[in-house]
Amino acid sequence: MERENPRPSASLPVFVQKARSASAIRIPAATDALEVGQCDSEPVG
Repeated sequence: MERENPRPSASLPVFVQKARSASAIRIPAATDALEVGQCDSEPVG
């Protein structure tokens, strides 16, 4: 994984950069919830 993308982040507003850094912390929990939701809604295997 890339640590930082200077080009895209430079073109984004500061609040977007803060939101991205904040969401980066919550991404694992969000992906876990999404995976659980997908497993619940769609049968696996």
